[in-house]
Amino acid sequence: MSHQNNPGSINDPALDSATLPYIHSLFTSMASSSVNIVVGSPLSNYETEIPLALFEHGYTSKNQSILVSNPREDCVKTTAARAVRSYLSSSNGQSSYTSPGLGHLVGFSLPFLSATSTATRIEYVSSDIMMQETTIDPLLSNRRVLVVDGIHLRETWTDVALGLLQSIIHYRQKNIVKREHNLSDFNLILCISPTCPQLIDILWEFFTINGSQKPSITILNDLTLSVLPSEVYHLNTPISNYLDKCLDVLLTVFSQDYFSLNKKADFQETGRDIIVFVPTRRDVKNLVRLASNELPHRLRENLSLHHSNVIVLPCHEKLSVSEKQDLYNTEYFSDNENNTITWRVIVATNSAENDYALLASRRITCVIDTGLDSVDISSSGAAIRTRPISKSKAEIRRSMAGSGIKGIGKCFRLYRKEYFTQIMPLNDDPQLMTLMSVTGASSSATDINGLLETVILRLFSLQIKSLTTEVNFIPPITLSSNLLQSYSSTSNISHKDSVSKGIDKSLLNLFYAGCIDSKSRLTNIGQLVAQFGSVPISFARAIIASSGIDDLDDLCGGCLYEMVTITAIYLAGGLTKTFVEPSSSSFASDSVSQSSAAAAARLEFQAIEGDAITLLNVFEAYLQRAHPPNLGKNSNLPNVPRWAADKFLNYQTLLRAEGIRTQLVSDAERIGLTKSNILAKNKNQLPLVEKICRSLCKGFFMNAAKRTYVSTDVDLENITNQSRRRNDSGIRYELINASSTILGNQAKNGGGEDTISVRAHGLSVGSMSEFAQRADTRQLFGHLDSPESEFGCPWVVYTGMSEYGQGEWYLESIIPVRREWLVNSRYYKEVRPT
Repeated sequence: MSHQNNPGSINDPALDSATLPYIHSLFTSMASSSVNIVVGSPLSNYETEIPLALFEHGYTSKNQSILVSNPREDCVKTTAARAVRSYLSSSNGQSSYTSPGLGHLVGFSLPFLSATSTATRIEYVSSDIMMQETTIDPLLSNRRVLVVDGIHLRETWTDVALGLLQSIIHYRQKNIVKREHNLSDFNLILCISPTCPQLIDILWEFFTINGSQKPSITILNDLTLSVLPSEVYHLNTPISNYLDKCLDVLLTVFSQDYFSLNKKADFQETGRDIIVFVPTRRDVKNLVRLASNELPHRLRENLSLHHSNVIVLPCHEKLSVSEKQDLYNTEYFSDNENNTITWRVIVATNSAENDYALLASRRITCVIDTGLDSVDISSSGAAIRTRPISKSKAEIRRSMAGSGIKGIGKCFRLYRKEYFTQIMPLNDDPQLMTLMSVTGASSSATDINGLLETVILRLFSLQIKSLTTEVNFIPPITLSSNLLQSYSSTSNISHKDSVSKGIDKSLLNLFYAGCIDSKSRLTNIGQLVAQFGSVPISFARAIIASSGIDDLDDLCGGCLYEMVTITAIYLAGGLTKTFVEPSSSSFASDSVSQSSAAAAARLEFQAIEGDAITLLNVFEAYLQRAHPPNLGKNSNLPNVPRWAADKFLNYQTLLRAEGIRTQLVSDAERIGLTKSNILAKNKNQLPLVEKICRSLCKGFFMNAAKRTYVSTDVDLENITNQSRRRNDSGIRYELINASSTILGNQAKNGGGEDTISVRAHGLSVGSMSEFAQRADTRQLFGHLDSPESEFGCPWVVYTGMSEYGQGEWYLESIIPVRREWLVNSRYYKEVRPT
């Protein structure tokens, strides 16, 4: 590796108290401007100190509140909790709130999870919740201050909201509506990293109103991340496997030669943190496994570190509660008797960038940067694309090295210096542009849960007639001028721009789902889908179909509450979070016994009608024990957590599903679905299971697959290990919309070079040979199905896909459907608007 020194101040970064003097200058600028750009690092702690200072200065009077958005959900709760602690410490326990915890003065809101009350004056929210605010209250009349954090990440919902906020500020400044609403009294605070100077200029120009009202810029302090010291190393030659190289660098860091060259640093005696940035959660999992096996050996080989311990921890947005506790624990105790020290290797995705809890531990001494991150092109986290990072993001990662340590931090970049200086872009492409480009470049059909479809539907619900004239976006986002034209003009135009193709494809998907008509106008169904907020479009569409509101003669109607329950448990985690797979035991007999017990427990709930009915069975059994109907006032509630553990069920998932279900039922009642459900139930006399499967087919019609092969050579009866069952069952599903296979008269069983076949998850009933071989599956829904196949109901729809191993995908869960249900939909008839 080549070496590059990046000198800077070695003073410890200022934390909470050092930020306060700079807030005075922010107040001064807020008096003269409604838009304020704040430049500062996470160590400035502006996410907590600015809202608290605004509260103390009376910015939440007249029942208005302060909204603070962050594009990363995992940071919302931790930042809100930190604000509570900061408030209590500043008030010395003399709080005017009788219950000063979360949900009182300070609260947070995430999709299907919130802690707020009528007393909440500072509310931390995710970016999509901030976007929902504009749907409920288009002028944000109940908000006095809006703080938007992490703008430099260019996350989709943040970019879309900023485009709307420009118009909101314009209307509120003109005070178009009645003055008693006090709509002119509004301040927008934009928080941005100091590593993005170009974006600061873009924001300043973007929010300059009519050339006169100009935003102010406040620099919180001079100790930003951009001046923290660190030494940067680049590779001399490109690499083919970044995970192997990460492991090589880690082993080098823990080598004797490395420490002999760094006598100035104090981390040899105290232990420090090393952060490794990789693009995906799968990479995190693999590298944690590799490093956990290799690093202890290197510690034992290094005589100067033979009294050291090494802990390898994951860091990503889907951490469990226990994993978060391990990650953010900053109390390390040396064993004085044995003179041991602790090292941590944190393997992280881009969620660790600007993570205050990690930086404030002040132990980070080394950063290993692969030069890659990932972007989610779906609304559910199931479609992850890896991409190179920008210079600004590389500088953010570099500056984490040496945050608060004595001496110089190290940053190892796994790419050449010439690539950094000559090829790497200055800033990241906005996620919204990536969504449109990737969708347009894709040759296969996408499902309607794509994030781009969700964005377009949300904007349509705001009565926006033209995204190119009514909404401005922060450059470099540009939208196709044909976005709101009718399909009659777009379907016959050959677009060279993949962005235009991406928008067209998303509009077609929404049309097939019945959310918009052929003139790009929002339908009644589309309006109802948009009112379900954070629910994926496919599930929202299935809920609406289950009520029968779109067509009271439709055979789906009459199963609304069952569909709401199924949606809730899927949103809480689905199969993989509901069923608990026993961990591997050191004793083989114990492992087999536990696996057999778990399999037997699952059989009590599994249904040949598919995984949705299986999960419905689980939740109904949970409700019978958690809320028994005949329980007297003096009776003790049953031990539900114990029951869940005995049945190998995740109690926390069931508890979360119950909360989500309550909110979904409330939403369904609010928009009038429950009345339609009663009417449809009286008219529709089909079996309940068939109505549920029909409704799911209406939502997931694009996620169609056909079972093509069942192995008869494997003795599954004697296989108890779930991973063995997953690999050996032999059942495959041909993905219809990812291949050249066409439903209808041309349907065929396999074939085609581009045909894609995958397995179902090992917990899915679709992975079991019994599902295909049992005779009664041939008569699902009361009649024979698909005579061309020896197995009953070979057609299924799946709720999503996940990556099981490197390049190996599986269907998360499956629902059997009849072939004619798919063929009768406008999508498989290849109906195009005329």
